[in-house]
Amino acid sequence: KITSWISLVIVVAISVGVFLGCTFSTGTLEKTVTDYYKDTCFEDLRILFSSLHSDEELDDIRSLSCVDECIGMHFFSGVTLIYKDGTASTDVISLNNSVNIPEVIEGRLPENTDECAIGIDASEQLGISVGDSLSFDFGEGVPDILHSENVTVTAVISCPEYMRITDSFFAAGTEQAFEDNLGD
Repeated sequence: KITSWISLVIVVAISVGVFLGCTFSTGTLEKTVTDYYKDTCFEDLRILFSSLHSDEELDDIRSLSCVDECIGMHFFSGVTLIYKDGTASTDVISLNNSVNIPEVIEGRLPENTDECAIGIDASEQLGISVGDSLSFDFGEGVPDILHSENVTVTAVISCPEYMRITDSFFAAGTEQAFEDNLGD
């Protein structure tokens, strides 16, 4: 009879532990995700234009009652990154201060047109670090996209839009680094 009673107590204790664990971990997980979403202003929706966007087009989107924030950014995929030990395919994006705010792992965010930040995967796997000089090849027949031919890495960052992609290489610069040659 004592073994039955001990077995029952153990089953009840395990059940209570599982219930409490599920109850409290769900709330903690939800809080963690919500905090990350708010801290980084992670995007809900991305609309891609095949050509340059205009301020009027962005204003039209901003005027919608369901839109809290709308920003224009530059995004180039499949760009050849040229670094000290070779080349790699990468994305080149412009940074902003309102959506998909990156976490600085090392260094500081770029402030000038001849500076960039590099993603943590590129830093770790390609050996690129703060202070290194990089250049980018956007392909044959493509005019110079960036203001500066060579850029200096000022930060290693983790960017929210790349958190879901493993082994993703990206470099990010100021909006002004693109505007000088692309216009608004």
